[in-house]
Amino acid sequence: MSAAETAPAPAAGPRFRDIFAFWLPVALSGQLITLSQPVINAGIGRAPDRDVALPAYLLALHFVVLTQAVVLPGLNVATALVRDKRSLAAVRRVLLSLGFVSAAVDVLFALTPLGPWLFRDVMGQRDPRIIEGACTAVLWLAPSGIGVAARGALQGAALARRSSGRLAAATLLRLGVIFACACVGSQALGLRGEVAGALAVSVGVWTETAALWWQARRTTGGGDVLPDVASGPRVDAGLVLRFAAPLIFGHFAWTLQRPLINAALGSLPDREAAVAAFGVLHSITLFASAPLWAFQSTAIVFGGTKAGLLAVARFATLVSIGVAAVTAAAIEIGGSERLLVVLFDLDGRTLMLAAGAFLFVALDPLVHGLRSVASGVLIGARRTLASGLASCVKVLATFVVGFIATKTAHAPENGAAYGMGLYVAGTALDFLALGLAAHILARPRA
Repeated sequence: MSAAETAPAPAAGPRFRDIFAFWLPVALSGQLITLSQPVINAGIGRAPDRDVALPAYLLALHFVVLTQAVVLPGLNVATALVRDKRSLAAVRRVLLSLGFVSAAVDVLFALTPLGPWLFRDVMGQRDPRIIEGACTAVLWLAPSGIGVAARGALQGAALARRSSGRLAAATLLRLGVIFACACVGSQALGLRGEVAGALAVSVGVWTETAALWWQARRTTGGGDVLPDVASGPRVDAGLVLRFAAPLIFGHFAWTLQRPLINAALGSLPDREAAVAAFGVLHSITLFASAPLWAFQSTAIVFGGTKAGLLAVARFATLVSIGVAAVTAAAIEIGGSERLLVVLFDLDGRTLMLAAGAFLFVALDPLVHGLRSVASGVLIGARRTLASGLASCVKVLATFVVGFIATKTAHAPENGAAYGMGLYVAGTALDFLALGLAAHILARPRA
């Protein structure tokens, strides 16, 4: 009998329908999350004090997103590390501790002179009503940090057991609660717009967390399907912190990318229109690419073998091409200017810049899906340092290229196209770095 005949057959990879069944609820959850912000903005826009409430709320939200960077990677941390009741307890304890830290920082800035200093001297806001409103909104947003931490532990534990269907149902409930709070809070209850928006976020997050907890208890009949102790290295609080630290740092870096691009565009002659047009296109890009973020957790769960990695990568490639094609077709059929006028009521120079850069929205999904797969593979293999470093390299490149180009004699004519080019190029650079690291990691398993 030859060696070829006696060699073990390669392990079969997961089927596309299994990957699809896991990925779809996570993708829908991500898509619903991106709808939360427009719903809140629309609710605040109906408030009597909307001219003050909306900028105050957005200032507060941008700050809170930064403080919650310590807990936002919680889903991937829990998905990768939770294997038994003991590891779940360790992950939950660390995430909740970080959530309390995030909330404490929010309260500190909301109730002390640090808040007015931040919004006035750092963010450049001069209207005292907006500054006061932003501090108040930060205070009401603070509890959401603890909710996000608890939610991440529950979501990751569900994904580790391949129970992804729970996520979309809980997020849909959250969206409904947010809509009710945002619309009713300022109109029926007479709350200030920024307070209604902040309460909508906090109540929505905690509702989603409670729904996930209830689903887990109901599904297991009051128990827990996780074993008491699973085989493998013990997961304790120290390991969780070491694992999560690069992801937290990478998330901080990710939150800085858009402000850096805005700062670069601020050097252009038509900076107001360029920043506004880029902001609109960036929000559309986040919406279009939201389902592709789900490939991170999909790769964590299915990418542990070479066959699984290849199957997820092929599926992600098909979905990414499909999302890009649908986005490009919608832009071409609907017309760039027509869509921007109908959806965002743009006009003048802002409309011209945004329309000229609209197709960049369709480029991002082409690399975003595979970037998420590569990141998920590294996270699943507990190589989080590579993921964090890739995010830092992307942000550093954005900073250097962005400011060099805008300081030259040949400044870009279309600031929105330049901003979107920087954003998409950053995603591509991120993918190349992560893909190379994932390829090196997977090569010995060939």
